[in-house]
Amino acid sequence: MQVGVVVGVLAVLGPVVAIVVVAGLVFAVRNALERQRKSVSDMWSQVGVVLRRRYGIVPGLVRAVDGLDEDRTRLLDVVEAARASADAPSEPGVQAEIEEQLTLALRHVMASAEGSPQSRSNRRFAELQTELIATENRIAYSRQTFNSAAQAYNRSIASAPRNLLAHAFGFTRVELFEVPDRARPGAGQPEPLHS
Repeated sequence: MQVGVVVGVLAVLGPVVAIVVVAGLVFAVRNALERQRKSVSDMWSQVGVVLRRRYGIVPGLVRAVDGLDEDRTRLLDVVEAARASADAPSEPGVQAEIEEQLTLALRHVMASAEGSPQSRSNRRFAELQTELIATENRIAYSRQTFNSAAQAYNRSIASAPRNLLAHAFGFTRVELFEVPDRARPGAGQPEPLHS
């Protein structure tokens, strides 16, 4: 009789234990994906911090360059649009387009400064240029860190069996923050700012 009771208890507890184990695994996977998504979000916020730093430097740099009189307003408009986008963070692809515009405008500023002896000898311009270079390095590092985290997250939600759980819990791919080829260093001469 006792063997029958043990078998009965095991018949009832076996499925319950299996359900508890499966539920625990599902929630463990969901929590791991949520931590990854939060990490990606935090790193995207860090990208925004260094971009805002850049947007704070550029207006002073533009004002310090002689010979930009007709382009100064256009350049400052590009900077203001970029600054507004950083205050209301957009998707990485949209932000990359804004950054491309700003980078191309900055190339124009630097080319104008190279052609102006007053700008090259302006101490404030030199300080801002050095600060901008350091900030550009921080942006590159932050972009790389964000993209690495986003790629790891994207791989996690794409691999089986996590992909089924990721879809069920609403986890979606994160777009990378890639610099367009035209905005990469050495991609060519600055383009005219006139539309």
